Amino acid sequence: MAVIMPKSVFLRIPRTGSAWVRSALSAAGIDHKQVGYDHSPYVPPEHRGKLVFTFTRCPQRWLVSRWSMGAWQDSLSTRYDRNYDVFAEQVSMGDVWRYFGQYTERCDFVGAYESITDDLVRALRYAREKFDEDALRACAHLNNTKFPKKGVPANLMESFYWGKFRP
Repeated sequence: MAVIMPKSVFLRIPRTGSAWVRSALSAAGIDHKQVGYDHSPYVPPEHRGKLVFTFTRCPQRWLVSRWSMGAWQDSLSTRYDRNYDVFAEQVSMGDVWRYFGQYTERCDFVGAYESITDDLVRALRYAREKFDEDALRACAHLNNTKFPKKGVPANLMESFYWGKFRP
């Protein structure tokens, strides 16, 4: 789903802070509307000249979050196990790259969940959106996923790079 603003478009990737972004946009006084299907990377043609941005997340924490929300049931991971330890070992970095890539390839700016507040401010400033930065920064974060006792294999973190494409 795209969130359309006067001068920019936000693409929602699941489990990367998109619920908070929508809340922060409202708090900051930015007029916005959602178009398209939930979590679709589609940007309507009439908005393609605007700055398009999204957020990615540390793949380790993203996988934990996806798994905690029932990721074994969705299109990304229909072949994966319900047991987290088995799930984490079955994940292919190619799957994660393809999943993030369908969004990031359309973007002018990719921020990080880990620095979402600062990166959202940076994207909105670059797009020249008018907003109340103090109200945005005061907006409480939502849906924080707790890390399981056993983490994702170390090679998962080492084998994945997500970039911030800075305007």
